[in-house]
Amino acid sequence: MQLDWSAADRSAHAAARSFGATLAPDIEARDRTGTFDHSAWAALAERGFLGSFAPENLGGGGHDFLRTVYLHEGLARGLDDAGLLLAAHAHLFGCLPILLGATPAQQERWVPGLAAGTHTYALAITEAATGSDAFAMTTRAERQGDRYVLHGEKVWVSNGPVADRILVFARTAEGAPMSSLSCFLVHGDQDGVTRHPDVPRLGMRTCAVGPVSFDGVEVPLDHCVGREGAGAQLFLSAMEHERIGIMTAALGSMDRLLHRCLRHARAPREPRAPLRSHQAVTHRLAALRMELETSRLVLYQAAWRISTGRRAPTEAAISKLQVSEAHLRAALIAIRTFGGAGLVEGTGIERAYRDATCGLMYSGTSDIQRNTIAGMMGI
Repeated sequence: MQLDWSAADRSAHAAARSFGATLAPDIEARDRTGTFDHSAWAALAERGFLGSFAPENLGGGGHDFLRTVYLHEGLARGLDDAGLLLAAHAHLFGCLPILLGATPAQQERWVPGLAAGTHTYALAITEAATGSDAFAMTTRAERQGDRYVLHGEKVWVSNGPVADRILVFARTAEGAPMSSLSCFLVHGDQDGVTRHPDVPRLGMRTCAVGPVSFDGVEVPLDHCVGREGAGAQLFLSAMEHERIGIMTAALGSMDRLLHRCLRHARAPREPRAPLRSHQAVTHRLAALRMELETSRLVLYQAAWRISTGRRAPTEAAISKLQVSEAHLRAALIAIRTFGGAGLVEGTGIERAYRDATCGLMYSGTSDIQRNTIAGMMGI
């Protein structure tokens, strides 16, 4: 693996970081109320972050996956709004079935709105009764003449309460998942679609997350993404990209936490000595640096593999597991470094810990990642 970033790449990374730092100045207030920042969303769209690796001829940035990950890590280093980043990444990385499996005609119709952010996309997979066993889904799409009719309910849909374009995975036949699941693009305002309210939760409160119900929703045949029965393969390919791309937010947060802790440890504390004079503190910060650099290497190795045209199911699972759990450990180190002040609302430290905890759940729990890694080793 070679990561020889050009001067242009480094400049773009720095610009993404600087731009991110201009967004979400009111994050503490919006975190308390669970309010999504529509103006910041529009700014992300204007700067091309909602369509980074979509083809240029369809309005996207045309970047390969590795450069997209690099730019989004820069953005996340500056942007201290985990919910907004989750929304953006659910929109971009979660909707990869369109970029990976849709026909050219479908891409021409759907990708420009995705890249421009004029439509908000969501990926609907998880169901209450099946949880992490996604392929056991019971949502069905029955073909009736020139359309499909969709019945079922999805839960924990990032952007679900506000999305006007929803990619829904449903069962179209009996039998093995690899041939019985399909993916459909559904408009959020269609008859029979119910976008339920945002679910109050521990962290990432500024992203709207909630159930979406489908009660007899009529879906045109040409809104089946790719071919009928190809949903499982689309899902697996999309998850490889999503599990890598979505963790750029954790890298940015870890980097930001490290630098906040370093400033705090170096600050004078008259008449007491600075925290950096205590070995227990410096050892914790050394551990935080190790967590960050190890996570970065694992993530970029996986992104590089995909950018070279290879599959990366194991690498994606390792990335999601390593980075999400390292992020939580890093946030705990930050709380211990700041002491009681780290527990106070408004400092950003306790919020980082709450947000990091959510990272263990979305895009496949830690146990699911371990199952994937073990399965790929044949055990």
